[in-house]
Amino acid sequence: ISDGYLRYDDAYHICNQWNGLFKFEIPAPSNKKLESAILRIRKYNQPYHITISAHRIIGEWSESQTGNTVSLSFDNTAIDTITTTNTSDNYQELDITPLVNGWIAGSYTNQGVAVMSDNSCSSSYTYFHHREDGSSYEPILRLRFSPVCQTNGQCQ
Repeated sequence: ISDGYLRYDDAYHICNQWNGLFKFEIPAPSNKKLESAILRIRKYNQPYHITISAHRIIGEWSESQTGNTVSLSFDNTAIDTITTTNTSDNYQELDITPLVNGWIAGSYTNQGVAVMSDNSCSSSYTYFHHREDGSSYEPILRLRFSPVCQTNGQCQ
């Protein structure tokens, strides 16, 4: 897994937007169909409820380039959008199945997924754990595959 963040400021440095970046190695098992791909990211224990969305990253990046120093392009179409909640384990889940299916099919290169907030000028911040923060709450991508069955009913 690679993870990082990008910070965007407006021209007056009044409004900030922090975007989480996540890239996972995706197995492509033969004779299996991807049923679901759920990105689980753990929210710090904060009461804020914000809307976040998952977007395909267009262009290469690395963890050493993240922060305030790199410009990346994102697909404007959200793959999934949720409002964060205060759950017992504080994990938030985004369904990125269409994106992962696109990577497996070769429709586009796996450059990862960006998690973006829609309220960049709000004083309500919600932070998410990442691999380097010293916690055991790394981002998780849960993949569920099913066997591919032939027309004769045989499944592999």
